[in-house]
Amino acid sequence: MSRPAFRERRVGGRKPKGKRIGIAYDGQRTEDGYFRGWQQVLAQGKMQVFPNYVKSGGNPRTAVREAGKLRRRDPDLDELWCVSDVDDTSADEILQAVAEAKRSGINLCLSNRCFEIWLVCHFEKTTRYISSESDAVALLQPHSDGYSANNKAIDFGKLFPLTEVAIANAVWLAEQGHDNPSTEVHRLVAKLFSALG
Repeated sequence: MSRPAFRERRVGGRKPKGKRIGIAYDGQRTEDGYFRGWQQVLAQGKMQVFPNYVKSGGNPRTAVREAGKLRRRDPDLDELWCVSDVDDTSADEILQAVAEAKRSGINLCLSNRCFEIWLVCHFEKTTRYISSESDAVALLQPHSDGYSANNKAIDFGKLFPLTEVAIANAVWLAEQGHDNPSTEVHRLVAKLFSALG
């Protein structure tokens, strides 16, 4: 189910202060819990985060199109980011998603195979090939009690203190030049984290 538009209520006829960042993502449980955690952390700061689940079926191109609809609903967003899994998307469709995001001014962050790769970066460096979502879940389970394919609830309070470690590990992973596993979520999170300083 899609959430309401990002619009904030104006107070005294004025727009709320701070940079407005829209985040569209295709994970109804894990990503939603994670980015709503960031929304709470940044609530009183100089940046406002507006998380929104978009149904894409794990297809980055569909996720980008759905993210574009969010911008049309809230043209006051300063930036729009789209976080998507790669799953079984073909290389051609991924290239199309990247091109469409660029044309639309959407910052696209892909994780191959899935968002769990970003979560694992909070705890360790890995280059272990991920052939399925269950591989990624198994990689995360030792670090997150109870996390499973059927229970994708995350503890943002446990992840948040490890944000700098996760960013550093994701940068390291990118430097290894692997297609799988890979994640670009650190690009967005580094921006959110910088708003705290």
